[in-house]
Amino acid sequence: NLGSALGAQSAHIVETDAVGRTSLQGLTLFDTVDETVLAVTGINAITPAVFVTSLFGGTGVSVNIGTGTGTGFSAGVVDGTGASFTVGDGDGTGVSVALTSTDIAGAGIRVVADSATVAHGISVTHPGNSSSAAGVFINRNGLGPGLRVDYTGGSEAIEVNPSSGTTGIVVTSGLIGLDITAHAGGSGAIIRGGVNGAYGVTITHDNNTGHGLS
Repeated sequence: NLGSALGAQSAHIVETDAVGRTSLQGLTLFDTVDETVLAVTGINAITPAVFVTSLFGGTGVSVNIGTGTGTGFSAGVVDGTGASFTVGDGDGTGVSVALTSTDIAGAGIRVVADSATVAHGISVTHPGNSSSAAGVFINRNGLGPGLRVDYTGGSEAIEVNPSSGTTGIVVTSGLIGLDITAHAGGSGAIIRGGVNGAYGVTITHDNNTGHGLS
């Protein structure tokens, strides 16, 4: 019974309960027209418009784009949040991306902003009181750098602002701690001593057979 889109009694293609909700064993939607196949409109302010429960570890929502260039998930927001994930006290992961033979132009996470944007591309707030809890952790065991910054702006490529009494950058290396190459008449490093008698450079040498500065 195809029913009516105007709310007639025959509009229900499946049975509903006393409050108008429907339970289905399974549902397959197939549409041969280039249109929205499933449209959900809710007036909810707290509860979700769509809620998925996966009881035994399977995927809650799966999207297969195939060989096209479409988007698996798209959200347009102004003051809200496009996607929100909560990870409890286990070993869960909020977002997991697997790159398999991905071309050099690909990316696990890509952020593109316009020239009028003043917001951060990625912002991490992590008050965890543990020396092992990094805001951003990179484990790179192949060729290439763990972090690469290609910068053509007029300011700093990397800026570190530690609070008073803390260290801006700590480098622990088995070979070279810091390798700097200057080009186009620039400086490899500019070191300025801070206020209140702070040192520009402090070298602590633990190896009596080497050099603190060479």
